[in-house]
This record gives sequence, C-alpha cells and structure tokens, in this order.
Amino acid sequence: MTKKWYAIIAAVAAISAAALFALSGGDKEKDTEPLKTAKVAIGTLKMEAMANGTVNPEVEVVVKSKAGGEIIDFPFNEGDLVKKGSPADRGGQGKAGRGGPPDVGGEA
Repeated sequence: MTKKWYAIIAAVAAISAAALFALSGGDKEKDTEPLKTAKVAIGTLKMEAMANGTVNPEVEVVVKSKAGGEIIDFPFNEGDLVKKGSPADRGGQGKAGRGGPPDVGGEA
C-alpha cells in the first residue's frame, strides 16, 4: 500500500506544479526592453574614462648606487626611451677614477 501512496503524492505534486506554472503566466515573454542592435562595420572605437582619486603603487623601488659621485649631465627626461648601450649620465670622477666622491682639498 505504500507504493500506492507514493504514486498519489507524486501525481498531486505534478498537478500542483503544472497549475502553478499555468497561473504564473507560463513561458510568456516578460515586459522587457528590446535588445539594441547595430550593423557590423570596420572602424576605430574611441572610449574615454574619467575618474577622481589617487594612484598608489603596488611596489615601491629605491634605486641606489654603490659608488658615490656627482652627476654633471643627465640627458634624459622622465618617460624618454633609452637605447641599449647609450650613456645614461656623465658623472664627475672621484678617488682613483671610480666615480667616488671628489677629493677634498686636492684635484680630482
């Protein structure tokens, strides 16, 4: 007799689900805006974004030199492209020509 009750409960659940589906509108389309479409064309896409705020670096790097000295000429500005092998600066020579600090009271 338990199989009979399971069949009755399953039938009642199926009828209830069908009634709920029919009363809720079935698969009728909801009141939504139609999709916007455009023709495909080759061209440039221009987009702009503006925002206010602060830009913070993820990693902060400190660049130091092992030798001391004075930079006399630095021919580059921030953001310039530097080619491999080009001299980055012209520095004053210190003790023994190693780029150390200039001798005090003597000639460099």
